[in-house]
Amino acid sequence: RYSGDRDSGDGRDSGNSADGANRLSEGLVNRAAAAADTDFVTVSFFVRVDVVSAAQIERVDMTSSLFGCWDPERAMVMFRSKKQPEMWGLVLSVPRYVAHFEYRYMLTKGKGSTVMSTIKKISLSANPELEVMDALENGNDLAD
Repeated sequence: RYSGDRDSGDGRDSGNSADGANRLSEGLVNRAAAAADTDFVTVSFFVRVDVVSAAQIERVDMTSSLFGCWDPERAMVMFRSKKQPEMWGLVLSVPRYVAHFEYRYMLTKGKGSTVMSTIKKISLSANPELEVMDALENGNDLAD
C-alpha cells in the first residue's frame, strides 16, 4: 500500500511532500535574501572635523535628501572615533536605484548650538560598497 510517505524509520529524510515544500521554501527565502542584499549599496561616511576643536563638539549628525527633505529631526547620529576624537562615521545601506543624493553634516557644540556644513553631493557606483572621506577644515566648509 502507498501512503505517500517514504520514511525508512532510521531518522533519515522521509522525502514526503511537506519536507520537500519546507526545503523549497527555505531555498527561496535564502535566494530572496541574497537578492535583497544586492539591491543596496553600503556607503561608509567618515568626516574629520577640524573647523572646531574636538572638545567643543558634542555630536555630529548627517542630514540628507534621502532622510526627508533636509529635516534636522530626521538626521542620523554619527559615531565618534575613540582613537581620533575629530573623526566621525556613519554606515548606510542606500537603495541601488538611487543614482545620487546630497547630504550635509550638522555639528552640535556645547549649549546646543548647531552649525551646518555646506551641501555635498555623491554619486553611487556599481560597486556594492563605497567609502566617502570628508573634511571640515575651515569656515568655507560651513554654511552661512
